[in-house]
Amino acid sequence: MEYSLRKLYGGAITIQLPETLLDASKFREVPDSQEVFVNGGTNTTNYQELNKNDSIIIDLLERADKDIDVALKTHIQDISEANGVGANWFLAFSETVPDAKKIAIVLEEAKKWGKDSKGDVLVMVIGLIRLKNVSTDVVITANVPIGDNEKEVEGLHKLVEHRYHHADDDNLAFQRIKVAEGVVLKILETFHVENWGLFG
Repeated sequence: MEYSLRKLYGGAITIQLPETLLDASKFREVPDSQEVFVNGGTNTTNYQELNKNDSIIIDLLERADKDIDVALKTHIQDISEANGVGANWFLAFSETVPDAKKIAIVLEEAKKWGKDSKGDVLVMVIGLIRLKNVSTDVVITANVPIGDNEKEVEGLHKLVEHRYHHADDDNLAFQRIKVAEGVVLKILETFHVENWGLFG
């Protein structure tokens, strides 16, 4: 997957993103606190690349609880409420990565896609960066909707059944999640504030 430097918030922040991702603000309204990227590609079969339905959201939010684990869950709850699923989410995995940043994998019902079938699930790979000197949390969300491909749905059910402990490279849902996780880790690694004046 090819990455390139992207400027966020008028150039105040830079990150590396896959080249297939397009800035959603070019064709729809996006809140000032967010940067939203959608996949401009058509890929549904290459499990080394993002799927055409995957998207990335970067959000600047008010700093939550001092404890990073509590803060992460607070932000997940807020995202799930905004998606209309309330507390119906499942934290499958979380870990601290270098520089005291956090990454997590969350599953919730995919109501925001307007589907009601049981197989439709939104997997969110969430990264958290804490900017302590400006009381801001940066939340990166890779959205991976799963429901169109029966083998992906089967793979996701296996992951949930085993509490995400028996993933393997033949599991198509796991492969999609790992690609999204790689993108979020890249953002966490390359995130750089160029202009602190963004935060007032």
